[in-house]
Amino acid sequence: MISVGDDHREVVGRQDAVREAKQHSSRTGRVIHVERRDGCVHMEFQRGRLQAYRFETRGPGSRS
Repeated sequence: MISVGDDHREVVGRQDAVREAKQHSSRTGRVIHVERRDGCVHMEFQRGRLQAYRFETRGPGSRS
């Protein structure tokens, strides 16, 4: 899923999602969030570059 503010949309495939996020963030300068459907991978892009990457080895909401 790609998120820009309150706008969210599904993109199939990680490469396509990253490409679109880079392009959109490059055009607008805004922070674009990309999240994998299972919630384990989160990325933020701004000005066409990756700003943050988080990979959670446990699913979201799981506690040990």
